[in-house]
Amino acid sequence: MAHTLLDPPRPTRPSGPDPRGPADAHRRHRFEQARAVLEDARSLIERGWLQHGWYLAERPPPRSLLSRLRQVDSTPRIDDVRQACLVAAVALAAHGGGRPDVLADAGPAVDVLWDALWEHRGQDGPAVGGRAAAPAVRVARMRELVRWNDVAGRTHDEVLGLLDRAISRCILAAVA
Repeated sequence: MAHTLLDPPRPTRPSGPDPRGPADAHRRHRFEQARAVLEDARSLIERGWLQHGWYLAERPPPRSLLSRLRQVDSTPRIDDVRQACLVAAVALAAHGGGRPDVLADAGPAVDVLWDALWEHRGQDGPAVGGRAAAPAVRVARMRELVRWNDVAGRTHDEVLGLLDRAISRCILAAVA
């Protein structure tokens, strides 16, 4: 039987390992990292939650003048933070010390958290947390999460519940 260009292509089996394997492993790793960040953020929010501010930290006294000078513009360690808003907790949990790049360090966790917020609000649609988002999109998502955090009447338990929902999404996405 002759085949023409109008015939649909016949499915072929790829030879060798499944080409989706490394991509799936990378995707699973991204969700596992996001889950770890969200769990650390949750433990920080359990310690203390804050509205209308970024975070409150207790810094240990510096040991020397040089260390005192270096602390002027430094971000505190997550263990030194006593209270944080939702987005600050995620940012602090993601950067692991030093100067944070919130969009890069916390981006995947922010995406999953934003998906969880939309799910919490009853919005249907495909989840986007597994995809890389443009910086402007992530900034918009962070602003939306900050607004949600700062709404009058919001409770500590609601914030923990949203984090739990996002953590569950990460677990489900990693095993799917």
